[in-house]
Amino acid sequence: MQMLKAYAKDFWRYRYLLQNLIGRDFKLKYRRSVLGVVWSVLNPLLMNVVMVVVFSTLFDMRGSGIENFSVYLLIGQLLFNFFNEGTGSAMGSMLSAAPLIKKVYIPKYIFPLERVCFALVNCLFSFIALVIVMLVTGAKLHATVLLAFYPLLTLFVFTLGIGLALAAATVFFRDVMHLWGVFTLALNYFSAIFYDPEQMNPLVVGSVELSLSQVIRFNPLYWYITGFRATVLDGTGLTWSMVWICGLCAVIALAVGIALGLGYGDNAKAALITRGNAELSRLGVAMGCQASTFAGLSGMGDLIVTCTSMHSRNLHAGMLMGRGMNGEEAKKEVGQVVEGINALPAARKLAKKYKVEMPIVDVVAAIISGELDARNAVASLMGRDLKRE
Repeated sequence: MQMLKAYAKDFWRYRYLLQNLIGRDFKLKYRRSVLGVVWSVLNPLLMNVVMVVVFSTLFDMRGSGIENFSVYLLIGQLLFNFFNEGTGSAMGSMLSAAPLIKKVYIPKYIFPLERVCFALVNCLFSFIALVIVMLVTGAKLHATVLLAFYPLLTLFVFTLGIGLALAAATVFFRDVMHLWGVFTLALNYFSAIFYDPEQMNPLVVGSVELSLSQVIRFNPLYWYITGFRATVLDGTGLTWSMVWICGLCAVIALAVGIALGLGYGDNAKAALITRGNAELSRLGVAMGCQASTFAGLSGMGDLIVTCTSMHSRNLHAGMLMGRGMNGEEAKKEVGQVVEGINALPAARKLAKKYKVEMPIVDVVAAIISGELDARNAVASLMGRDLKRE
């Protein structure tokens, strides 16, 4: 809970930066354009006309049972385009912002978040085109349209999660940018944008009959698009399947994105805990303690709890310093006693007195004093030569 509060405060502190970045991208997109923001409405309208003509005449794949195919198609297009634009632009956001990130501390998630927010702004403007098409085609206005915010909101969270994961992956693997374009092209055809999957004939492979409508249900985008159609076009509201699948996919995607965005996974944490316990053991043995003591609850047990529990004041302070705060700022933000910071001077004196090597203690001291950047410091620790532990 404390970690969530810290992230909320951090986000609130940089809200003006987020607003300015969105405004900047909005101005750049429509700079020197005669129609400007009108293209956000005109583009989906023109694309919808082309697609309706194509799939109603040249390729009659829309299915005879689809009511108001124009609105049905446009909803699919708008939501998929939002996902495609949001993830595609978020993917390279950290790379493009690298010069700024290296100069001053800015939460890195701000840049993918800004790109997804900007894509949402474009999507909301494009909904004007949806209103126009509904009026022209005489579509009914249902009371369930108020529920449309849920699939749109969960799609936003889902897109943000995927965008965060892609942004982190692209920093290390540039090939992700090329692979993602191919993947979204395939996803476009498996999201039921211009057809009703219930009317698709099963695919027969040898003696096995494969239901394509069931396969498409494994695509999260299908549920967001179907849920939005149910509230806006059909007037049937959201089923429980739509509610929990949309919500769960969004939460999982966001969790994965945050984990990748941090840069260090469970293996790195385990390595630091193991090496930390080795440092404690070396100092303890030099002072006359038994090595087995540090393998029990008072040693490794207590270390695991303080390094992993969300109730740990030391962990909370460490996360704050990892995001750019110094030791005093972190202590003030935590608002309680941070034993690790207070015990650090004594630990260094004991290490010097008993001539024990304690690199983690030395690096943490350098981070608190501002001599080392947290990320570079952790990278140097993880890059040390292998030891017995």
